[in-house]
Amino acid sequence: MNYIDKILLSDEKLIYRSHPHWIIFFRPVISLLLAICAFYWGLILMADLAGLITLLSCLSALMVYYTSEFGITNQRVIIKLGFIRRYSFENALNRIEAVEVEQSILGRLLDYGTIRIRGVGGSAELFPAVPNPLLFRHKVQTQIERQRTI
Repeated sequence: MNYIDKILLSDEKLIYRSHPHWIIFFRPVISLLLAICAFYWGLILMADLAGLITLLSCLSALMVYYTSEFGITNQRVIIKLGFIRRYSFENALNRIEAVEVEQSILGRLLDYGTIRIRGVGGSAELFPAVPNPLLFRHKVQTQIERQRTI
């Protein structure tokens, strides 16, 4: 069972859930290509080192992917990052002032970005590598508007 499912309140409904964008696997792919090139050119020691770096960076990216969740419910935004060193963020929808989206050129092309959630009182939290960040912001804004009309 996922973290978000475990902490849902009895009258709370999950609206949207996501994991980090696949761009987090970019570094492992680059190091794999370097290992293949080193092996092809006969640089065995360099290929072994690049292979080890590939393995470690791939394991790291897999851990980040499977231990990170972005969720929106009808009452709050829930974000959990990490496993051993866990960070969880929960903010009630009525305590959110703004949801900002930051995208690089690559982020716009591949549809990922950094979400900044600004709560009442000026505190802001950054969450990188969110897939389809404009949809995430739209879902949060829709739920905030629904709460206001109830």
